[in-house]
Amino acid sequence: MRGDAHRQLAGAPLTRAVSLDPPQLGLPAAGAGVQANPEFTWAPVAYARKYRIQVSTTSAFTSSTWAADVFGTTATPTTELPLGSLHWRVASLDGGGVVGPFSPSRSFTNTQADAPQLIAPASGATLSHPTDAAVLSWQPAPGMKQYKVEIDDKSTFTGAMSYTTSGTSFALPAALASNTQRYWRVQGIATTAAVTTAWSDSTDLRSFAIAWAPTSAPNPIAPADVPEPRQRGRRREGRVRTPRRACGSDLAARRERGIDAAEDLDVV
Repeated sequence: MRGDAHRQLAGAPLTRAVSLDPPQLGLPAAGAGVQANPEFTWAPVAYARKYRIQVSTTSAFTSSTWAADVFGTTATPTTELPLGSLHWRVASLDGGGVVGPFSPSRSFTNTQADAPQLIAPASGATLSHPTDAAVLSWQPAPGMKQYKVEIDDKSTFTGAMSYTTSGTSFALPAALASNTQRYWRVQGIATTAAVTTAWSDSTDLRSFAIAWAPTSAPNPIAPADVPEPRQRGRRREGRVRTPRRACGSDLAARRERGIDAAEDLDVV
């Protein structure tokens, strides 16, 4: 009898009803503020093979900003999360890929990272051209791939000249007006263009000017001056003809030719 019962159990399929509990969330805490992609953590669940994490901009999770299936109990997004209020939740998956219930969601706020720290030039510095190179420099900001540089003659940066660079220094592409005060600021840009740091002028407003060395007046080399050609065959205006003095024989000869003796001659 006992052997029959054993044979019946051995021939029956082995089944086990497994109920996966929702994971208990760890970090980030509810209402926390972060300045970069956080590391999400949760407690392990018995019989769970994997975990599914979802991050969304809405508490209804109608769409996911980022989602992943992971084997451990931590996860860090591989793409930049948008700034603002975000929600996250986690569910367990068993060995057959069946998804258990999701945990209650939590919200956190992704805020702008701190602005890059400026290095040089110092605020109010005057750069002598061409001795001092007009180069702006700053410290790298974690997670930032590019930097936006703005330069303007107003501290409000309205209509400022804007440049983008992947480095942490920027050489001005063109000479600026001499002794004109210019303001400058820097902002970090993540892989996603919408994710940025704060502007540096929020904590460190800087300005500089460029002074050009005085130069002497230029000395013309060419072409050389060419004198004006003299006009020939023309009587110069204003020239007074000086009458010559005539002797008696000259007067007699002129009378024979019918020329007035008094014309342009002084009688001796």
